[in-house]
Amino acid sequence: MSVAKNPLSKLEDLPNIGKSIAADLRCLGIMHPQQLATINPLATYLALSGTMGKRHDPCVYYNLVGR
Repeated sequence: MSVAKNPLSKLEDLPNIGKSIAADLRCLGIMHPQQLATINPLATYLALSGTMGKRHDPCVYYNLVGR
């Protein structure tokens, strides 16, 4: 029996997560895709706004909710 390697090893491996959003998430301490399963999407979205000094597009929130 072979064990499948998790293909999601970095944030950019997730759909709709590019270099910019991945960098923003890393500023919040979210380094791996698996961490997104344990976060509060709204709190993370609001924290991103505070960290980056601007409000992100609501689609970022929708992507966090969908994880």
